[in-house]
Amino acid sequence: MQGNGADPEMVETVALIRPELRRLLWSYRIPADAAADVMRRALVGAVVHWRDIRDKGQWLLETVQFECRVYWQERGQPPPAPRRYAPPAARDVLEDPRLGVSVDLDLLRAMLPAHRRRVVFSHGGAVARLREVMASRPPAPWPPVD
Repeated sequence: MQGNGADPEMVETVALIRPELRRLLWSYRIPADAAADVMRRALVGAVVHWRDIRDKGQWLLETVQFECRVYWQERGQPPPAPRRYAPPAARDVLEDPRLGVSVDLDLLRAMLPAHRRRVVFSHGGAVARLREVMASRPPAPWPPVD
């Protein structure tokens, strides 16, 4: 998407809400081969109105939901009752309160190119090792000793 001259902010927004988009398409029972078309129609509308949209993630989710309904109406069928799905999971944040350090792993996933993501998030990768190190550290004395 980024190679097509898309707005970097749009690329980041889509990457951040990708799990919610997948759950939404699943809840409306959109076939996998049709999901790309549904997303394409939603993104075309987003390109036209992007600068005027305040809550871009919410707007995209609502537009995809609308396009899911249109998909079924075009086939002469009522949209199936959406399957219930759990609310989006809490952000995946790696934090160490002793050091005052936190890393938003969802944002990191969205920003890294795919080949770097595999290295960082794979089993035994950098994030797994960092979690091990943070879990094995003894608690720092509090308050800090000068």
